[in-house]
Amino acid sequence: MGIVPKRLVLVSSRQRLQVTAISCSNGFIVGAQCFIKHENKKTWDEAQALCKESGGFLAAPDSIPNFHKHKVINSSQVDGFWLGGSDREKEGEWKWSSDGASTDGALVGNSGSWASSEPSNGKGEDCLYLKKTVKLPLDDRVCSNSYNFVCEINHRGFTVYSLQLVLCQCSSLVQFTLSV
Repeated sequence: MGIVPKRLVLVSSRQRLQVTAISCSNGFIVGAQCFIKHENKKTWDEAQALCKESGGFLAAPDSIPNFHKHKVINSSQVDGFWLGGSDREKEGEWKWSSDGASTDGALVGNSGSWASSEPSNGKGEDCLYLKKTVKLPLDDRVCSNSYNFVCEINHRGFTVYSLQLVLCQCSSLVQFTLSV
């Protein structure tokens, strides 16, 4: 489990293009993030601990809509998954457990990804749950309930794609590196 470098080299007589990418073994990639789904039910805290043991944390997707429509999520036989958002510190202020960053705006808070009448802020409903089968998938649930979960392994800040272009002109070698 983890991040595995992959290398593809294209060679012609005048130039060489080398592409290095990071793939996600035992998981799936959405954007620049590596996720691993677990179809064994745990409480939110137990799931967070298991993700930490794997070198990650409960998922904090950059794009809820893209994450929700991913084929790995949709092909699953479960109803939904714990994600890494919580409003335990202050009711109504959702934050990612990975780094304490606010989930407001494009991520969760005002993104239009909440299910109808959610978040309901019911008693103890402080943990973020992704419903697999509905158009607006986010729900706040009681953290002590047991659900399947998704870990994020690709920590933010990693270079996920690196492109290196090496041009060879007779006796001189010119090398460029571009990280995306």
